[in-house]
Amino acid sequence: LKDLNSFLSTFDKTSYKTDFINNLENSLRSLQKLEEIRKNVNSFSIKAPVAIEYYTNVNAYLLNILGSVIKISDSANISKELISYMSILLAKEQAGIERAVGTNTFAQNKFTEGLKAKFYTVISEQNVYINQFFKVSAKESTDFYDKTVVGQSIETVENMRKTALYQNIEENFNVDSNVWFKEITSKIDLLKKVEDFVSNHLISEIEKELSVANNNMIIFGLLSIFGIGITMVLTKNIKKKILIDVASVRTGVENFFAFINFEKDDIKLIKIDSTDELGMMS
Repeated sequence: LKDLNSFLSTFDKTSYKTDFINNLENSLRSLQKLEEIRKNVNSFSIKAPVAIEYYTNVNAYLLNILGSVIKISDSANISKELISYMSILLAKEQAGIERAVGTNTFAQNKFTEGLKAKFYTVISEQNVYINQFFKVSAKESTDFYDKTVVGQSIETVENMRKTALYQNIEENFNVDSNVWFKEITSKIDLLKKVEDFVSNHLISEIEKELSVANNNMIIFGLLSIFGIGITMVLTKNIKKKILIDVASVRTGVENFFAFINFEKDDIKLIKIDSTDELGMMS
């Protein structure tokens, strides 16, 4: 929270849209209760559904901020990268809620009111977000997921899920809540590695697009300068030619009148190598 507050002290949110500002302010208000909720959880003085609802709401506000950023992006590639990042964040967030629900259930060795349905829901939502992740993510990201989110912890969590949800029992699961917490935490750590990879990939793609945009701006700037230079040179040459032609016509006219007034014995033709009006007059 210190790092967040330090960043926000220099962050100008007024340049963003209303939904982004609202989500940010809602998140900050919710985070003010974080220390209190943590203390109540550690002292077991808060009901599991209440704590789960709080963390769910906070995470929803924080993730909605990312959703607002996606709306701002005008790059199709960056938007896909942002959706990919948001998908893995949402999947990890649901895994965190699953950890809380499972820990409470296995510690009490039974489902309390509403927790079995919640267990089903968070697993289903994880699957939806992971499927979405695979649909929109770059191949590098999906390959990294496939080789990272594997191993004993993944298999153990899956077996414990089956014990709780697919054996038609409501209690006496014979599952150690500490083992559950340890194994699903290991799974969440693996998802965190994927999150970091996707985050770095997103940053890399943004930097590439910024580099391309900067290069294009430099090229367009140079082309503009070149175009202005060419225009100035052409303008100068045209102006010079017009002035020379006008001077020739003026001299020719003066010589003509001098001739007809017997001030000169001969007359010279005006020589202007041009097909414009001045050339025709000559």
